[in-house]
Amino acid sequence: TPCLPPAPVGGAAAARPTLPKTAPPPLRTWEALRCGADGSGAAAQLVRACAWERFGETRLASLHASLQLRLYRPPERFGSAADPLPTQHDRLLAACKLALSAYRTGGEAAAVARLVSLRRHCGFGEAESVWRQHALDVLLRGSLLRGEHARASALLGEYRRHLAESDGPTDAAWGAELELLLQEGRLLEAIERADELRNTPPTGRGAGSSAPQVVCQLAEARAHSLGGQPVNALLPALSAVALCEGRGLRGLYSSAAQLLAAAQLEVDPPAALQLLQRVRAHVMHHGSADEVARLQLAFAKCRLASLPPYSKAAPPSAQTLQAHVLPPLQEALEGFGKLRAHTEAAEAAYLASRVHATAGATAERDVAAQVFVAAERAATLAAQRPLGRLADYAAEGVLEAHLAELAELDAAEAAVYAT
Repeated sequence: TPCLPPAPVGGAAAARPTLPKTAPPPLRTWEALRCGADGSGAAAQLVRACAWERFGETRLASLHASLQLRLYRPPERFGSAADPLPTQHDRLLAACKLALSAYRTGGEAAAVARLVSLRRHCGFGEAESVWRQHALDVLLRGSLLRGEHARASALLGEYRRHLAESDGPTDAAWGAELELLLQEGRLLEAIERADELRNTPPTGRGAGSSAPQVVCQLAEARAHSLGGQPVNALLPALSAVALCEGRGLRGLYSSAAQLLAAAQLEVDPPAALQLLQRVRAHVMHHGSADEVARLQLAFAKCRLASLPPYSKAAPPSAQTLQAHVLPPLQEALEGFGKLRAHTEAAEAAYLASRVHATAGATAERDVAAQVFVAAERAATLAAQRPLGRLADYAAEGVLEAHLAELAELDAAEAAVYAT
């Protein structure tokens, strides 16, 4: 079937929204983070790591977490009561932040390997609670990325219980809860739940640090887009962009801009493409592999939508498709394949098959179609994957076995995207 770009919505192009340039983080946000630190003198680097992470500067966040780990050690003797002293808890938090940074760059396996090396230092008390919270966070992220719905649901329940028992931030699980609803296709329930959470004040230590208002707006925008109502997604996407700009949340701003571009795709494709170009540099430098692949897929869709309306008498030239549409599609497919994000990989392979068909490349069309079928099958199997031994994730040898399972999945599914 020829590749047909989406038709513009008549009459709505004149009302496209305009966005100001991204503002730097407000000084009051820095001051709030500084004043909210426990022992701001000894944990100075940890506070800086938290601040840079919140503002989307992942490399600087990793740098300051490393400095906290290397430069601030618990003293062998106690000083005066007025001196702020570094604690083992600060070092553990810094090490766990480095594990989360490893997740962004090296995936779940890299983060789990770091957490395994930390486990022997976290045998009891508050240290064990901190380690469990970060371990559940990493395992839940990995399951959601691979579309393992059954496993993610079980991990989400355990994550909530742990946050409740340790007085952790209740909003830390909101993003995962909404993401699971979206992946399972429960779109109306996701919209209602996002609206409920947006009006619920988060509680617990560190509450609000995950920008829950923005997370809820993003989930609502995604639900409308997945439901085939991109115009309805404009308002929550614009609200998320405005919140990110006002609070200097550059990392979430990139996600909000991509959702806004997806909504604008039906209204004004050139404006959507321009918006993606504004966030491209930040995503390529600071984004995770998943965010980079999503950006490439969004670029390909914008390029397709920017083409003239399809005409059998004058179809798009193969040169145009091969130069502007297929390269980002190929990069997106490779990125999702390495992450085992089968649902997104299937979407990229489907679009690639249609583009190849329009360009008259029959062999390439068939190969992309085979990848699409294989990715769809892998996504179905992943959704049914049970929790298994991860129910006892803190026990000796369980995370090591999980690392072996991830390696086996990599080897078994590499053939799916080898072409």
